[in-house]
Amino acid sequence: LIDREIDITKGMKYVNQALEKEPNSIYYLDSLAWGYYKLGDCLQAKKVMDRLLELDNSDNEELIYHKNLINKCTNN
Repeated sequence: LIDREIDITKGMKYVNQALEKEPNSIYYLDSLAWGYYKLGDCLQAKKVMDRLLELDNSDNEELIYHKNLINKCTNN
């Protein structure tokens, strides 16, 4: 829903529900950050991404891609 921009808000609702059960899931946090990014809320996306990176600063290509775009967005 988020990645394909079908219904970003609805997708974020589901991600938030999942985060209630697994608050430290890097995958759910990445989806939430990406949703904020897709909605144009770069500052909130960066806050979530920063939290995610505190939990796991891995070399996952998708996380790096999202991190770079979010950082670029907040610098503009």
